[in-house]
Amino acid sequence: EMLHTGHGASVQGVFRIEPLKAHIFDPERTPLIEKAQITNGVLLDIIDRMSVTRGGKGKRRGRISYSNLGINQLGSVYEALLSYRGFFAEEDLWLR
Repeated sequence: EMLHTGHGASVQGVFRIEPLKAHIFDPERTPLIEKAQITNGVLLDIIDRMSVTRGGKGKRRGRISYSNLGINQLGSVYEALLSYRGFFAEEDLWLR
């Protein structure tokens, strides 16, 4: 809901979220999302994976600048995100 309606300044006026009036953030179109229990740790892991490169053999991890990506690269990111499917677990699941 906060992404859909926006959020004013908080800590010393430095944090502000402008409203993103898109269907994906509309609480009326996504009623099941309120039932999802995603911990802060899991959200931080998601943000980390989407904002920093993996690194690898002798390579350091670096920030991903989505604003510098070309149309084909952005299309690949979009297609990859569309391939994820959510589900309701019938038992507790734990990330390791």
